[in-house]
Amino acid sequence: MKRVQKRFTGNEAKIAKTLRNMKARCSGKYERFKRYAKLSVSSEWDDAKKFIDWSLSNGWEDGLSIDRIDSSQGYSPDNCRWISHLENSLLGTHTSEKRSHNTSGFIGVWFRKDTGKYAAEIKVNKKKISLGCFTTAIEAATIRNNFIKTNNLRHALNDV
Repeated sequence: MKRVQKRFTGNEAKIAKTLRNMKARCSGKYERFKRYAKLSVSSEWDDAKKFIDWSLSNGWEDGLSIDRIDSSQGYSPDNCRWISHLENSLLGTHTSEKRSHNTSGFIGVWFRKDTGKYAAEIKVNKKKISLGCFTTAIEAATIRNNFIKTNNLRHALNDV
């Protein structure tokens, strides 16, 4: 039985394209998006019209991109939001992935050989803010988490 694909126009077509791209990233087929392969897209959004309806009632505007609130979780109505590319880069919402050379195991925390301590840092509005040096990586990660919470930032928190 041939599957009939719905045709969308205008803004609905743009939103449907976002859904197709989201599913492609999570499919594991593309090396470029290897880190997304462990994620899933909610079965609630198997119907593109449901995703379009959710998007239109949850802040979608032309030029915004879909963002996962908790970057360790998949794409679902309760874990997604629409944000601007500028907000995405300024707030560092994509810094949740630890860099491949990160040995501390925490976002924004690294070991400084010169001091023998763990440094904590965060980037806000394109400016790096040093939060200090600490005896343990957990202490540094906790200070960074507290800074995020105190300043009501949308950065990813470390699991400590």
